[in-house]
Amino acid sequence: MKKLRSIVSAGLVLAIALSVASCDGAGKNTTEDTTYEAPMVVTEIEEPTTTETEATTKPTVDPWGQLYGADEIVGATAIADTVLDKKTDDALFGHYLDGFMHGGAAFSGDKSHRIMVPDGGYKIEGITLKKIYLWTENDVVTKITFAARDKELIPSTEAEAKGAASDMNYDAEGAFAKITSKLAEAFGESTKTVDTSDLKAAKSECLVWEHNGRDIAVTYAVDCYGISGNNEFKIEVYPSGAEGTSDTAGDDFKVTMTKLGNCMGLDKDSVKSMVEDLFGVKLNNEQADNNNYFYSASITIEGVEFNQVILKTNKGDGKTYEIYFINDTSSTKECECYLESFKKKLADSYSDNFIPTNSSEYKGVMSMIGDYNFCIIGGSYSANYNRFYLIINAERLKEK
Repeated sequence: MKKLRSIVSAGLVLAIALSVASCDGAGKNTTEDTTYEAPMVVTEIEEPTTTETEATTKPTVDPWGQLYGADEIVGATAIADTVLDKKTDDALFGHYLDGFMHGGAAFSGDKSHRIMVPDGGYKIEGITLKKIYLWTENDVVTKITFAARDKELIPSTEAEAKGAASDMNYDAEGAFAKITSKLAEAFGESTKTVDTSDLKAAKSECLVWEHNGRDIAVTYAVDCYGISGNNEFKIEVYPSGAEGTSDTAGDDFKVTMTKLGNCMGLDKDSVKSMVEDLFGVKLNNEQADNNNYFYSASITIEGVEFNQVILKTNKGDGKTYEIYFINDTSSTKECECYLESFKKKLADSYSDNFIPTNSSEYKGVMSMIGDYNFCIIGGSYSANYNRFYLIINAERLKEK
């Protein structure tokens, strides 16, 4: 608003008395007074008000420049901002993420991402979360995901959902409302949305805030893939305009290995259902021997046909700790080619840091595929009989 100030110019008030002497016959004198008055002038001057002056000089405060803890969304995203573009080991072990740990933490992962699992989980704005994913490219961090799920992939079938029981019925909608309201208070309204239709959820949304060259994306989904209670919630930070490195879902082989790894620790019937759902086949002709269950099947993984499946379980708790896929119909040369083919696939998707293994059944290598699960590939060859093995193993679950 402008304030007007009036200045009155009192122009010259000129009283001029003119005495005009005239002769009127007998010498009579007449005096005539005439008054001239100049007009009054009003000038309006615009002055800035105090309020306007303050508004133009008030500084803009960067929320990331203030002091916030890792348990607040502004602090958590500020930490993520500092971790992006760093070497993976520097990010993990350079104390940037210490605020999320109240004890110790476990670490796992591969060349596409590393996972930090704080003991007992962690909280942001009172919302309980379980894992922190550092997605990488050429060993440089490109995206941070604060995840509520224990399992890396959200289940897409009822059998998988049963196997992810600890992740079910999470209050994703409530978490979304809390976090997005706090972000709006700090950064203003969100600037864009991301499509969530791939989750096939009853309700879902992803809001994005742009700040200092970073995108802060918050996603929730309820009843994904038509499964009641199969909910999703995550917070992600990555360079603006890009979602960072693609996650596991972009690699079919990795999806298969991850879902098989999710079977570890479940009972035999649940694992059987999950394998049947994953490959769209039936496991037939069940035979049992000392808590090991044998099936005939026709399953193709990376172009290799497997005709037998074995589930190995504990006698005490009944948990599955190993799944065997076996091809015993190919020649020695073919089996040797399978071994090399899977070694390359594991190297491309995970790591080429193989551990040699030589059991009484097979000779080959093993590689970690996440969550302390291993993939073992190996062969057993003779003049009359050949076998190629693809094994998912969770030795940590095996009863001693």
